[in-house]
Amino acid sequence: MLILTKHNLLSYLKDKYPQFDQRLPVEIHAIGEQEEDPAGLINFIFRVRSGNASIIVKQGQENIRSAQGFEYLLPPSRNHLEAISLRLRKAIVPQYVPELYLLDQENNVFIMEDVSYLRPCRQALVQGEQFPGLGSRCGEFMAATAFYTSEFYLPRTTFRALAQCFINSGMRRVMEEWVFLHRSPFPPLPETMPLRAGLEDPELLAQTYQLRHRYMSSQEALIHSDLHTGNIFVKGQQMKVIDMEYTFAGPCAYDLGYFLNSILSLYCASLFRTMPGGGESYRRYLLEVLAELFIQYRRTFTELWSRDAKPDYRACMSYCDAFLDDLLPDAVGYGALAAITLSLSGPDVLDFQAIEDKEKQIQAIQLYYTMARTLLLLRSSIKSVSDFLNVVVTCSNRYIKRK
Repeated sequence: MLILTKHNLLSYLKDKYPQFDQRLPVEIHAIGEQEEDPAGLINFIFRVRSGNASIIVKQGQENIRSAQGFEYLLPPSRNHLEAISLRLRKAIVPQYVPELYLLDQENNVFIMEDVSYLRPCRQALVQGEQFPGLGSRCGEFMAATAFYTSEFYLPRTTFRALAQCFINSGMRRVMEEWVFLHRSPFPPLPETMPLRAGLEDPELLAQTYQLRHRYMSSQEALIHSDLHTGNIFVKGQQMKVIDMEYTFAGPCAYDLGYFLNSILSLYCASLFRTMPGGGESYRRYLLEVLAELFIQYRRTFTELWSRDAKPDYRACMSYCDAFLDDLLPDAVGYGALAAITLSLSGPDVLDFQAIEDKEKQIQAIQLYYTMARTLLLLRSSIKSVSDFLNVVVTCSNRYIKRK
């Protein structure tokens, strides 16, 4: 396998992707070298510009990249699955997925559209920007891609073949160990060591293992499995979703939960820093994003079911309602588990890095952890989006008053 570098990339493109015009001066940027938010970068990614043309070249290697310099082995074949996933989702929701230009399976490389004409959602939200309709667009993306890759729509043999194609065991192992068992490939941070004492609570463990089992064994539809604000680019009404290498056939609630977790971290951090335009309006916006997420997911899924589900399912709308009702408590649980794990990463999370005062930073992380524990333990009693948002607000108010 050819290992791509800045030095051999142009000759690689000349051979494999001659459509890219190199007659003008070419600029190559290795993404992750000086990024504001390098956490999570595990691939070798290059942005190549020539005149007005710009592309992304992404290569999966066995030794992952990390800002901490830690090495961790992952299957390079994840690159091939990600490219297939891009093509599949592009066919379902073309407005939300970048163009794929080339797949080179031999070298575990693909070339795709550069979406840097949009804003990195996570960085923009940390800076206090608001994107109207963000929750609705994310809900539509998740619901449509889930429905059209589910057994509700696909013939059973096609669905089983799809699930088999996307077993993706090597990448699933990362989430199975990291999110659910809190076994990070990175060393623990001293600032968050006191939070680890509560991880052995029997009730918390029971909820954790129940959700982990569903994540490992459920095959409801293809899920992104790493869908957070850091993997979304936005501008106005435009949105693109990237980084689909964790895709596999899993529980639909997981993507909802993983995204809501990335909004909760912003919410908790905002309580301990000065926000442009005022913290109250910003937090109201974040709660609206979460409400829109679930409302639009339900609306889109229901519309697709009533129009395109297989006849037996289409005739039973009450089952569609029951299926969607069951997603909420699991989504809350998955989001809470991701929050517990990320709270143990503490100051390494971009949302909390924006808090300059060290003591307030620790308080924000403690709130994030406390809220996550509360949501995980109460998830079975959460029957509506209002119930969920009420827990978020109540938990925040109680923590602030206690401090």
